[in-house]
Amino acid sequence: MILAFFDGKTHVALAMARDGLLPRRLAKVSRAGVPVGTTLVTTLVVSTIASFRPLGDIVALANAGTPLAFSTVAIGMLIMRRRGRR
Repeated sequence: MILAFFDGKTHVALAMARDGLLPRRLAKVSRAGVPVGTTLVTTLVVSTIASFRPLGDIVALANAGTPLAFSTVAIGMLIMRRRGRR
């Protein structure tokens, strides 16, 4: 389940970078289509959290991540509508 969150997060961040909501340099992909920038940033954040926190805290973060992801998408859509992009 956490691996699916990891993969989903990198693709959501890639889409946000392509839309201009994150720095454009994060929107780069490899020849195979893998989002390199967002994968590296997500890997660093996740590995840092995993090295210092117990498993129970990580599970709680994963459970809180789902509504956070939906909120991020909703806020991104509001920003894009305000800017006139659809």
